[in-house]
Amino acid sequence: MQLEKIQCYRNLSHPFVRPCNVLGALCVQVHEDLLNLQNSVSQQQIVIDQLTEDVHNARRLVEKSRPTHRGPHSDLERLEADVGRLTTRWENVCGQLVDRYESCRTLPKQ
Repeated sequence: MQLEKIQCYRNLSHPFVRPCNVLGALCVQVHEDLLNLQNSVSQQQIVIDQLTEDVHNARRLVEKSRPTHRGPHSDLERLEADVGRLTTRWENVCGQLVDRYESCRTLPKQ
């Protein structure tokens, strides 16, 4: 999607601004936005790691506190599934961020 915007800017014909100047400015802004996102994501990674650890601790503590319970702990299984989905989404976001950053870095210089 962002590359489509960049392609549109290449076709600009404003008399005072050459398309390559607009493209260059847009690339700089996109690069800065991606770096800001990367900083935010890296700060939040600690929270995701802690959440994963907390789920493991919750399983251990609940199993200790329910020694006579037989069968599955459906509440824990639901929690683990929810955290698993959240972690997968988080990993997808991190991967997309890296992919977009690399795409921005490999754009041809005008």
